[in-house]
Amino acid sequence: MLLTGLLFAGIIDGLINILHFAISHWQQPSLAGDSYIFIMRQGGAVHWLFAQHNEHRIIWAKALSLFESELLKIPPGQSALFQSLALILACSGLWSWLSQRLLRRKDLQLITALTGCLLLVNPWQYENLTWEFQTPWFMINALVLLCALLLSVPTSGPSSQVLRIQILLALLLPWIALSTTGQGLALAIAFSACAWLHSRRLGALVNLSAALSGLTFFVLLPYHKPGIHPDLNFNLNYFIRIWLGGQWQGLAVLCVATTAVILVRQKPIRRDSWPALLMPGFFSLLFSGMVTLSRSGLGLETASSSRYVTHSLMLGLTAVMALALLDDQSLRKPTPLLGAFLALLTTLGSFPQSLQIGGLSYSGAWVEGKNLVRMHLYEFACRTRQASLAANNILLLEYCKASYPPQEVINSYFSMELPVQPLGWHQKLLRQSILNNSSGTVSYILDQKSQHPTTIGLQGWAFVPSNPGQQLYLSADYGVKEQLGFLVDQPRMDVKLTHNLPSEYVGFNALVPQSYKGKNLHKVLLKGSSQSVQIWQEPLIE
Repeated sequence: MLLTGLLFAGIIDGLINILHFAISHWQQPSLAGDSYIFIMRQGGAVHWLFAQHNEHRIIWAKALSLFESELLKIPPGQSALFQSLALILACSGLWSWLSQRLLRRKDLQLITALTGCLLLVNPWQYENLTWEFQTPWFMINALVLLCALLLSVPTSGPSSQVLRIQILLALLLPWIALSTTGQGLALAIAFSACAWLHSRRLGALVNLSAALSGLTFFVLLPYHKPGIHPDLNFNLNYFIRIWLGGQWQGLAVLCVATTAVILVRQKPIRRDSWPALLMPGFFSLLFSGMVTLSRSGLGLETASSSRYVTHSLMLGLTAVMALALLDDQSLRKPTPLLGAFLALLTTLGSFPQSLQIGGLSYSGAWVEGKNLVRMHLYEFACRTRQASLAANNILLLEYCKASYPPQEVINSYFSMELPVQPLGWHQKLLRQSILNNSSGTVSYILDQKSQHPTTIGLQGWAFVPSNPGQQLYLSADYGVKEQLGFLVDQPRMDVKLTHNLPSEYVGFNALVPQSYKGKNLHKVLLKGSSQSVQIWQEPLIE
């Protein structure tokens, strides 16, 4: 009962955190990194749907973004984290169903289902849980477990209706997987191999479908290796790190303990359960190999990327099921539920990360996810402000931290030059940007003014008392059409405390170039939506 209660608590805690991410993103649907592909849509809708993105074809994710913008009239990706949550719940349902099919004892069915669900919601995959572009990772996991469920159907005895469904899914799943993302190739190969273990008929069907879908997506449709990616290379250390969980080192503990138990007990697992048992683990093995070949050239530290945990944890499901199948052969009750204990130890217990300096704990991983959400929001808002300034011929000299895609793409999006127009919250954010705020008198102090060989140093603070949250900026005028801008966004806790402000980010510390495009600096203005206060002027030459 204690183990069951702890497993339930861990699952509920994970789902609540994932739901929180989904609700936050729905309310403020920022775009980050590769997500901008949802608004670029180059070459027409059909060409864009099937076009390669890095090594992948993400047809389903693109189609859902079309559905969002064209039918629901919401920004592309707004519902993505709810899609991820739904797919995680689907994975949990498929895993529970698989546990019921493979195990005979009711107590083991329940405890194994809960153990697998806990692994599926673990927080070390926080990058995929918080980024709207990563939904395909969870769809692949759902397809892997659907394949395993299909492989659990016995070779003899199924009804004609079950047989027809099995044949249909065997033919469709490789196509769906390869159109979801590049990891679909690992799924197709794993499914082909495990299908042969199941039966010759199923093996022939799956291999035929995998071969035809692979030929279509990698030969008939244009495919090329992205030039910015490193050459193919296999690094054993890189491979082992990804396969055994990366920054979630608890997976390695789970797998080593499982292997030791199997060797000690020396009891064979039922032959008819092998195909379904091996499917998740074999997929994880192939996925790790694929990533090693394509990414190990980027450095060993990238093997600890949070995103890889989503597929590495499938090896943990195979380990948990292997322990349960061994216990299922014993009629003794209660049988030691080692799989559940190990899952709790390596997730809620943060073992072995808790023993390491700098190790990421269970709660720490959720915090990392929340920090990533805040970073995405900040960068998107920053790039929106930058686009608003660019539309008024003001070049922000200190760019936002995000480097992809180029700022020109965001400028084009908010100036309505792309196929997708800003909708919903994106429109609201644009209205709240620098040049669309309420009026009011500016309070400011120029604390320090200094002159350097090529720049003018200006340090101080400024805010609008009637609207302290209004964004202000410095505008450097050189007598040409384009001006240089500097955001008032530096922390000034002293000003916040003195004036009882809601935020301390009201300071500026700008080094303004004395010349731009061959013209000397004339003046520097402190600006808002309708405010303009001159704080520096070019000295008169007598």
